[in-house]
Amino acid sequence: MFRTTAAFLVLLAPLALGCGDDERSSDDDSQGDGGSAGAGGTTPEPPGGDVLSVTVVNGTFGPLQAVGSTDGVVIATESYGGSINAQTLANVPGVFLARIDEQGEPNRVWQWERQTDYSVSFARLWPINDGSVVIGCSVTSLSGAFYRPVSDAVATPVSVQEPCFARVTGAGTLVAAGELPAPPTWNNKPTGTDSFVLDETGGAIVLINGPDPDSGDPEVQNIVLARYDAAGALLGTAFYGSGQDELSAHDLVAAEDGARFWGVYEGSPDLGTGPLPAPGGSFIARTDGSLTIVEVTRVGGRIASMARVEDGSIYLLVDRNPDPIAANWVVQKHDAAHALLWEEPIELGSNAKIADDGKSGIHFAAGGTERLSFGRMSSDGEIVWRKDIPGLWHTPGELGHDAAGALLLTFQFHDTVDVGTGPVTEDAVNGSAMLLRVTR
Repeated sequence: MFRTTAAFLVLLAPLALGCGDDERSSDDDSQGDGGSAGAGGTTPEPPGGDVLSVTVVNGTFGPLQAVGSTDGVVIATESYGGSINAQTLANVPGVFLARIDEQGEPNRVWQWERQTDYSVSFARLWPINDGSVVIGCSVTSLSGAFYRPVSDAVATPVSVQEPCFARVTGAGTLVAAGELPAPPTWNNKPTGTDSFVLDETGGAIVLINGPDPDSGDPEVQNIVLARYDAAGALLGTAFYGSGQDELSAHDLVAAEDGARFWGVYEGSPDLGTGPLPAPGGSFIARTDGSLTIVEVTRVGGRIASMARVEDGSIYLLVDRNPDPIAANWVVQKHDAAHALLWEEPIELGSNAKIADDGKSGIHFAAGGTERLSFGRMSSDGEIVWRKDIPGLWHTPGELGHDAAGALLLTFQFHDTVDVGTGPVTEDAVNGSAMLLRVTR
C-alpha cells in the first residue's frame, strides 16, 4: 500500500473571450448532436470555441492533467516552484495542489517537496460525484517516492509506490489507495499507471504496460489489467503477452461491465481470440467483467487516440502515413460491435488526440511546431467549429469536458503565445503550461 498527495481543484469562471482563427460548419450542431428550434423543438446549442477562462502554470516539468468534476476542474502536475497566474509558489521541486476561484485565480495552494532524486508523473485523473478524485501515477524510483508538505517541515514524508493510483479529496486527503502487483513470473513490477477508468461501484480498472523479462528483451512490453473495489482492494488481474511479441495498450474506457482500449503490436500475438495478423499494427479490444478480452479488431494505420461516446460508439484518430513526422490523419467512427460506420480526413499537427464531447460527437486537439488546433466534430463527421492558434505547442496533456460540457484543454507551450486573451511568455528555465476552458 502507498500514499500519494497531489491534485488541483480549480473552479474557472466565464470570460467570454474568443481565440485564434475561427472555422464553423454552416449547420453547427444540426448534424446529429444539437437540437432544433421552433414549435415542439429544442433550442440549438450555440456555436462553440469561445475561451471561458485561462490558467497559466509556470515551473512545470510534466504534462498538466485536468478533469471536470462536480466541484469544478481538477488539475495536477509536477512542478519546480514557479507560479499559478501571478501567485508565486515556493521554489522547491515536487507537486502542488491549488483551489482556483471563479475568476481563475488561486485562493488556496498546497505544495509537497520531494525528498530524494526522483519524480512522480500523473497518468490520469478521474472524478467521483462526492468531489474526490482518483489519480494514477508513475514513479521513477523503484523504492518509491517521498513527499513532505512545504508548510510542515517536521511532517513525516508521505510515501508513493510504483505503479499506483489513489482516491483523494479536493483538499488532497487520502481516502483509499491501491497498488498493482507484478505478475508471478515477473521479477519487477510493471512501470506506471498508464490509464484507468472507474466502474459503476466506485472501484477502478487499471491498465499497465509492463516489461516482460521472459522475452529476454526489456523493451518488449505486455499488457496488465487489474480491477479494484471502491476501498482500493485488489479484486483480480489479467496479463496478456507471449514473452516474444511486443504489445502496448492505451486509452482505457468503460464499456458495459468491462472496458475497451486500443493498442499496437509487433509479431502475431494472441490476446485470447486468435492470433493477430503479422507483422504488426493497431487494434481495439473489449473485455468482459472478469477482464478477459472477448473481442479484438485490427485497424489499418497507426491509432493515436480513442474516445467512446454515450451511445457506445467508438471514435478513433488514425494516422495513415507510416512516417510519424508527417501525419495523415483520419477520424473513424465504429459501432459498439467495432464495425466501421464512416471515416473522415482531418488536417492536424503531428501530435494529436480526441475525446468525447459529452454528447455523441468528439473534441479534437493537436500541437506542433506551427500551431495549436482544437475543435469539435459532430456524430456524422462534420466539423462543427475549429480554432487554429499560431505558435510552438506540445502534445495536449489533457482533452476532456467539465460538468457543464465545456471543453478542457491543457498543453505546454514555448516562447510567447496568445489564445485571444493577450500574450503569455513561457518560463524558459522551468517550462510553462496552460489550461483552457472553452465553450463546447
